[in-house]
Amino acid sequence: MALANARRQASKRLCPIRCIGIFLALAFCGQNGRALTPPAAGKRSVGVLCQAEKVKESKAKKEAKEKAKVKPKAKPKAKAAASNGELSPDEQWERRRDQMILPAAKVVSHDGKQGSAVVLAQKEGTYVLTCHHVIRDCIKQIDRWDPVEKSSKKVEQFMHPSVETFLYDPHGRHLQTVVTSADIVAYRQYGDQWSFEGDLALLKLKAPVDIPACALIGEEDFDEVRPLDEVVMVGCPDASEVPLPTLGHVASLSEQRAGIGLMLSQVFGNPGSSGSAVFRFSPERQRYEVIALHSLTDSRGSLTNVGRGNFLRLAVRAPEIHKFLRLHSFGHLVAEPSEGNTSQAEVNGTKTAKAKAKSSR
Repeated sequence: MALANARRQASKRLCPIRCIGIFLALAFCGQNGRALTPPAAGKRSVGVLCQAEKVKESKAKKEAKEKAKVKPKAKPKAKAAASNGELSPDEQWERRRDQMILPAAKVVSHDGKQGSAVVLAQKEGTYVLTCHHVIRDCIKQIDRWDPVEKSSKKVEQFMHPSVETFLYDPHGRHLQTVVTSADIVAYRQYGDQWSFEGDLALLKLKAPVDIPACALIGEEDFDEVRPLDEVVMVGCPDASEVPLPTLGHVASLSEQRAGIGLMLSQVFGNPGSSGSAVFRFSPERQRYEVIALHSLTDSRGSLTNVGRGNFLRLAVRAPEIHKFLRLHSFGHLVAEPSEGNTSQAEVNGTKTAKAKAKSSR
């Protein structure tokens, strides 16, 4: 009995201590927002819950850091032109490709000699402009007997040179080369320094090709050209498989050869560059225009003594090209729409001059 009474007294003393401990545990869990655990769980349960909360907090911090590291993808740039009317970089490249690269061509003469050319017009067929000395071997003179006059005469016999034009993909990579036979419809002889006539030849392809033609600067607009103007020569030096553009500038506009005005430009070239078009960008008309056709090299710019590697070249100026076309009744090929009446008058005048030349013979 005495032992039982002692146990009851001891339990009565411990009850207030247990109540205080439970109260403190409940208060602590309530302040930290944690779930309340029954007193039976003991200290071990409370420690496990605290460790789980720490793990969750560390995971959340790691996820936040990873999200901060990942940058949003940049939006693709719009291809449209700027609001001020200027062309985008892609549109500027397309303009250079369409106006300078696509019209470039290569000419192969009857004996295999190769040179450069440019598609001049797409009216009444495809016309290509090159140098006379490139296709000179395609023009033969033979003796033909005239039974009426009972004498022999020199008659020209024309071989057919071949013209290569080029197709590209939207990125400017070469896809295909189109070879077409051509007729020589007009020419002015290369000659020498005393009998130089312009070194020009106009070819008409036997089968038209879908290639854009170049823009030839007008005679009255040629005064816009100045020394140090940037130019681009596009041709096929050393029988290149595709046309190659070369940058340079106008060096002089005062050169002459047998009274024919020539333009000297500092632009690198090799054999095969003859017939290459020289382009200049016109800010007024917002296009690249042919201002000359390269014809021969200048010895002042020779890097070697074997005719290779020359950075000074002489070219037939655009006004001389216009005169050549009018002389052979092809002025309408490059005439602007507003110049229709003028070109027709020029054609009539050329026909009269030809008739006089025939009667004098």
